[in-house]
Amino acid sequence: MQPVINILIADNQPLTQQGIITFLTDVNSIHIVGKCGPEDLEAYLSHVQPQLIIISHEPEPNSNLTAIKKVKEKYKSLCILVLSNNVHKHEIMQVIDQGINNYISKGCSRDEFLEAVFATANGEKYYCKKILNILFGPDPIADKAEAVRMLSLREKEIIELIATGMGNKDIAEKLFLSIHTVKTHRKNIIKKLGFTFKHASELILIIGYLNDFFI
Repeated sequence: MQPVINILIADNQPLTQQGIITFLTDVNSIHIVGKCGPEDLEAYLSHVQPQLIIISHEPEPNSNLTAIKKVKEKYKSLCILVLSNNVHKHEIMQVIDQGINNYISKGCSRDEFLEAVFATANGEKYYCKKILNILFGPDPIADKAEAVRMLSLREKEIIELIATGMGNKDIAEKLFLSIHTVKTHRKNIIKKLGFTFKHASELILIIGYLNDFFI
């Protein structure tokens, strides 16, 4: 028998709160311990101890990223599933930069929602199809996984260094290469993977996701 998952819902919209409860009502292994707004989350957690928090992430200018960050820092053992209507990649990445690897759209199906809940409670990463499309683009994710397998050892080595935040000059010095050679490798990486990346955290997400699920 699967252990009961105690869930706290943090969303400002009563309709969304009720929708989540309706989705979860007939699932025997789930217990809703309460509901509140994201801004009241810290106070609520002082007397309620859920295993999993389902929290909404509002797009700018009403972003509640600070509340999400505080909870993540203070309650490290809590599982956090972020629910959002956000369609902007940079705002999704702001949440992922906080170490949260479970993010779904409010427009996802009930099946995806339940998969996300159980995956999050089990400590697994989960992104719904819509969020994956925003992060990785419209191409089939399996094609990108195959592209990762095609990377050379040198390209993978450079990816690891990029992921630590190193720039072209530092990478060139560390690997005893010219800056031109490093730039060429980066172009080849982008060409093989079929997408670009602006920040180290974005590259970590992309490669980490593909490695976890397809390699």
